[in-house]
Amino acid sequence: MTGNEFGEYADIKELRKKAIGFYRENLQGISVVNEEVGKIDIDENGTVEFTTEGRQKVKASSANEETLLLIKYLPDLIKNAKVVEHKHATSEKHKKVGDSFYYLTTSYIRDGKSIPLEITLKKLHTGNIHYYNHIVNPKEHKKEAPVSPRTESPHTGANVSKADGAFVDSTISQIKPTSKDKSSTKQDT
Repeated sequence: MTGNEFGEYADIKELRKKAIGFYRENLQGISVVNEEVGKIDIDENGTVEFTTEGRQKVKASSANEETLLLIKYLPDLIKNAKVVEHKHATSEKHKKVGDSFYYLTTSYIRDGKSIPLEITLKKLHTGNIHYYNHIVNPKEHKKEAPVSPRTESPHTGANVSKADGAFVDSTISQIKPTSKDKSSTKQDT
């Protein structure tokens, strides 16, 4: 990322206008394929669509320059992300309609530094997968996600998560904690 993805701008409002305009004119209505999502999706669907909802969501959460500048690279970032985690919705809003979420972990380069990025995709009850949002430095902005921490494997029904390109099966000896202890990669652009 150079900081000049949408040309010069006087302030964050002007940058937001340019970035959201770019999304509307160049991304909305197109789709990209992430092969990793296709491997873990029960429907073997890795196609991610850019929709009006994604544009509205990113506009509502675009308080920083980085978030807006990354809009230009979203298709490549989504297409090339290798670490994918699937989670079922836990919030009533999303559970009611049968949504679930994919979280793509990747990174980008700015000023010679690799910066982590998390891209959220929403899988609708229809089976379609939409871009939902993206977060720069996700650990700094961690808040309660609208999903559960584990998912079931579409093939075995086992609880699994995917990290560093490999499934991790958690069905081995589910031991209940004795206290209230809650236990709960990177691709450069």
